Amino acid sequence: MTDQASKLFAGPGGLAATLACLKADNDTGRVLQADRSTLLGETVLVVESESTIAEKLQTALERAGAEVLVARTAVEALARVAQFEFSAAVVEWRPDTREHRTLVHWLREGGVRYLYCAGERPETVAPDAGIPVVLKSAAVAAFVSELARLTAVGPAEGGAVTSVDC
Repeated sequence: MTDQASKLFAGPGGLAATLACLKADNDTGRVLQADRSTLLGETVLVVESESTIAEKLQTALERAGAEVLVARTAVEALARVAQFEFSAAVVEWRPDTREHRTLVHWLREGGVRYLYCAGERPETVAPDAGIPVVLKSAAVAAFVSELARLTAVGPAEGGAVTSVDC
């Protein structure tokens, strides 16, 4: 296995840990425990390149009452934001592209509450101050809880980056 493939698969934020947490959600039924009114009335954009993660997030958020639109890339997400109004977003942490930076700028300027979904620990992620970071290895219920918190209090204004682990 190459070093790059090893990093992608292994470690706390790697694909193996992510799939294990997603399986744990199914085995324990935790994804089903969100109250249908938790995110009622919210329209959430999920930007996630991993289809398994995107599907789990979509299911959990819909069960919590949100209307969910999924985009696999920032380019696809930018097309969606031109067509729909979103109240919240889960954005995969990928600052290496102009499109990602444009999307995040649009969300911030539009007052859309958002959080980052990252495969790395927050120490290695340098997102905007105060924007929550939920690790991909976290249980999907953590995403629902964090979005519910954000939609209840509005966007974070400064402060430390937060993270939720599985």
